[in-house]
Amino acid sequence: MKKTYILLLLLGLGISNIGAWIYLIALNLKIFNQTQSVLSIAILYILSPVAMLVVSFWAGSLIDRLNTRKMMIFLDCFRAICILFIPTTNSLIGIYILSFLVQLSNAIFTTASTVYITKLIPVNERQKFNSLKILIQSCGAILGPIIAGVLLLFISTNQTIYFNTCILLFSASIIYFLPNVQISQTENTDLSFKVIKKDFLTIVMYSKKNHFIFVIYCFFLGMTIFMTAIDSIEAAFSKSVIDLTDAEYGFLLSIFGTGILLGSLINTLFAKYFSLSFLIGIGTLTTSIGYIGYYSSFSFSHVLISILFIGFCLPFSQTGFITFYQNNIPTSILGRFQSIVGVIEAIGIIIFTLTIGYLSTLFSLRLVGIIGSFLFFLFSLFLFYIIYFKKKNFPY
Repeated sequence: MKKTYILLLLLGLGISNIGAWIYLIALNLKIFNQTQSVLSIAILYILSPVAMLVVSFWAGSLIDRLNTRKMMIFLDCFRAICILFIPTTNSLIGIYILSFLVQLSNAIFTTASTVYITKLIPVNERQKFNSLKILIQSCGAILGPIIAGVLLLFISTNQTIYFNTCILLFSASIIYFLPNVQISQTENTDLSFKVIKKDFLTIVMYSKKNHFIFVIYCFFLGMTIFMTAIDSIEAAFSKSVIDLTDAEYGFLLSIFGTGILLGSLINTLFAKYFSLSFLIGIGTLTTSIGYIGYYSSFSFSHVLISILFIGFCLPFSQTGFITFYQNNIPTSILGRFQSIVGVIEAIGIIIFTLTIGYLSTLFSLRLVGIIGSFLFFLFSLFLFYIIYFKKKNFPY
């Protein structure tokens, strides 16, 4: 396979990731400046799991039947058009509707891109590619806020949002030059309740026959749910319990990005030496330990060490999980599998995040954070046991 395609794909994903950070920061500022309400911004963050829940029932059925490359180009252009209209509306409801359409497209694009990557990248190169992808995303997490900050010094929030429209169109143009990996279509592409029901039963049957793969994938979803829920009180904990200033909190986020960057770099350089069982088992366990350290912190230096440790460990578990399901779930049903099982993830994120938020109003943030982190640790410990004591069942 031509290395040019890999470089183009990584370039497109990297630029798109930077644009997503610029868009998120600018949109948050636009809504806050317009409403002066923290709740209005919180609603914005609920749109993503709700969008995931809406598309999970049917998106995979389309992705597995349509040309993923053309779909990715269309979704980039559609997101660009939606974002183009956001600065022109002063209605909060209008902004939410447009943002929700963007999140719907994001949810479909994420699954479609995973299917495309799995078909494009050979099995023996996937682990290294995924580590490179996470490395580039970590660079985006650092560069995105920096570029957004520079742009906001010279142009308005609306103009900064317009800038992301250009980024998405550029991303679409890069995808245009990538090869078509679609296998010849034989299935009916008409989407109906009967088709969706048939796809659901297909995934259920596959999960029953391959229960170990299904269990490991569910652990991946569980990790995402735990981290999203615990992270929802991270800013409040840092500001109100540790008493960090805005400058210190900003520095804390950059340290987190630095940790991800270092972990991704080591993961990329030594990818051939790390087994998937090691990446998943050790990576998830150490990440959970980092969260316990974070919510047990009493000083700025302790918080810095913990957040650096979390960032460093996270890329290993993510690379392991992503490569595992790419290697073990057939590409012919990968879109449907991700979408349908994604219903569990979306519901879990909404329930756990709301639960954590509610408990934070009854008990101290530190107590809620420590309990949540400890539950995450027990969850990771159980995963570690399954992988290392049931290793003979581990396919890759």
